[in-house]
Amino acid sequence: LVLEINVTAAAKKNYIGSFFFWLDIVGTLSIVTDIPWLLGEQEEEADDLTVARASRVSRVARGAQLLRLTRFVRILRVFRILRVVRIFKFFGQSTRRQLDRQETRP
Repeated sequence: LVLEINVTAAAKKNYIGSFFFWLDIVGTLSIVTDIPWLLGEQEEEADDLTVARASRVSRVARGAQLLRLTRFVRILRVFRILRVVRIFKFFGQSTRRQLDRQETRP
């Protein structure tokens, strides 16, 4: 984790002290607190609170997944509508041209 920050600092100018530097530091510290053996704690059996947290995180993840799927479907609908409009415009122009040609013929 610290290695990633060092490599990024070597690869990018002005990385140290930037927003993303501090974001990586906070992310690294939050991961360290989530891994019990890094803090020297022994893994205990899952209690009710841990199970409740895992259940809540699972529901949030499913909700986020459904939100992404809903956005994707909306984007597909917009593209489909745009395609249909483009087709109508194309055929509308071609039929106007044919009518204009027919009207100009003697």
